[in-house]
Parts: sequence; C-alpha cells; structure tokens
Amino acid sequence: MPRTPNLMNSTPTPPPDEELVEEDSGLITMLWSLSVSSFAIGGMIASFFGGWLGDQLGRIKAMLIANILSLAGALLMGFSKMGPSHILIISGRAVSGLYCGCL
Repeated sequence: MPRTPNLMNSTPTPPPDEELVEEDSGLITMLWSLSVSSFAIGGMIASFFGGWLGDQLGRIKAMLIANILSLAGALLMGFSKMGPSHILIISGRAVSGLYCGCL
C-alpha cells in the first residue's frame, strides 16, 4: 500500500540568498513605471480614434473591434509567464489602454 508523504514538515527552510543590487533596483523601477504608464499612453492615443472609428464602422462594429483589443491585451498579459514577462506585460497594458481609449 503506497504511503503519502508527511506534509507537515517541521524543518525550517532558509530564505533564498537574493540580494538586490542598486542597478537591479533601478531596472525594476523602470520596468514597473513603463508597465504602469503604457496603459495611460495607449488610452491617450486611442482616444483620438474612438469617435472616428464609430463613425466609419458603426457602433456595433467599433465595439467589436474594441473588445478584440481587450482580449488581445488580456492574452498578452496572460501569456507573460511563458515568454519575456516584462515585454508582454508592457505591451499587454498598452493594448488594454488602446481598448479603454476607444470606448
């Protein structure tokens, strides 16, 4: 009969030896700032085209295109675990900003 492992291990594990260097801290801050501001920049860019897109295609088709942008942005951010995460998150937030600007 197979035995289950003891899940209540009382031996403490030491924390990993991760030291942040000031250069790494600056890079992390820059990537965080880019990911936050890319949403606003995408929204500002798309706000110029939302009304024009509604006039050209009609409200229903313009909303469909905006929802496709929302799905694309969510997929980019969702797949950030599989690829270069910072690039996919920044681009996903920019595409989500485009979606919000079109509305």
